[in-house]
Amino acid sequence: MGHRIFVLVHRWSGIIAAALVVVCGLTGSVLVLRDDVDRWLNADILEVTPRETRLGVDELVARVEARYPKAVVSRVTPSSDPARAWTLTLANRGAAASEGPGARLRHSPSMVHVDPYTGSITGTRTRGEATFDRRGFVPLVHGIHHDLLLGRAGHWAVAAVGAIWLALSLVGIYLSLKQAGALRAAFRVRADVGIKRLFLDLHRSVGMASVVVIAVLCVSGIYLGLRQPVTSVVDFFSPVTPAPERALPDDPVAAPATGFANALEAAQAALPGSQAHSISAIREKGVYRVRMAAPGDANARGDRFVYVSMRDAGIVGLRDVTRGSAGDVYIGWQFPLHTGEAFGAPGRTAIFIAGLLPALFSVTGVYLWLANRRPRRRSFSTTQKSQRPSGSQRSAVSRSSP
Repeated sequence: MGHRIFVLVHRWSGIIAAALVVVCGLTGSVLVLRDDVDRWLNADILEVTPRETRLGVDELVARVEARYPKAVVSRVTPSSDPARAWTLTLANRGAAASEGPGARLRHSPSMVHVDPYTGSITGTRTRGEATFDRRGFVPLVHGIHHDLLLGRAGHWAVAAVGAIWLALSLVGIYLSLKQAGALRAAFRVRADVGIKRLFLDLHRSVGMASVVVIAVLCVSGIYLGLRQPVTSVVDFFSPVTPAPERALPDDPVAAPATGFANALEAAQAALPGSQAHSISAIREKGVYRVRMAAPGDANARGDRFVYVSMRDAGIVGLRDVTRGSAGDVYIGWQFPLHTGEAFGAPGRTAIFIAGLLPALFSVTGVYLWLANRRPRRRSFSTTQKSQRPSGSQRSAVSRSSP
């Protein structure tokens, strides 16, 4: 009876959730290659011609703010690739004092791509806009993967998809071992015994081989969709240290005495050997947050943050997201595990392949379900025919009827 219940749970939860699981998986595979795909589609705004000298960061900021007088630059994302444009993120000037965690008043366009050698604007985009063209393809895929373009309700939906996929995988492992009878037999694939047997072996063996990667994807995906609720749960078991931008006292700075360039210099002096991934102006706290990347970091964007005062370029905080309490380490590793960046190229490849697996499981699973239904239908049809009276029996019944 218990086995039968597991079969029904695995079958019907898979059928009901198949579409969403496949969508989340395929979009995740695309996002593994997001930088390459985006550059291929939008080379005209993302690629620049390298020159001998680049303009200073503050000069680029000044030019962009002069072009958009109602905006202030809230983030600068330089590129280590000399042939890649830099990206400056804009916020509404009137909302500058509330810029930081939770701020929603973004300027449109919100992303400005700039040639760091000439200062010219190569193109613009607005973050969060779903556009069905090459400019918006990667942002659109990210939006679908992140929240199905449904906002907060979408976060819960995607988290539910992760929970269902995890349950499907764990129940599938139980059923695979039960059916195969031995661990080694559960990995066997035979292609010479018919399409039904091949699909069954693929469904079972691939599920067994990928269960660890899928479990990591699901657990980390639930966190990324529901950061605050999951963090609260983790904090119950092990303290999670608040990020400095949340813990620092409010100290709004309307006109910083220290610019982006000085913040960058201070951060590089604090962490020699690292390279800045981005510089964010958190004006409500009066600090710059400089994200620094170094070889060996779990996150390709960098594991460490340096907080620099807007008043005097002093270091007011340091943070390494992969160190601290057990809760800090758990939270800090979720994103690089979800993207595969924690294990470099092999990890990204594993995540890319894992994103394609829901489509494989759906095709093989639905085929096996339909194939198993056909014999029962034929059996039922044969039984019905055998229960029908023959021609002579019908005649005898007719003659005996009054």
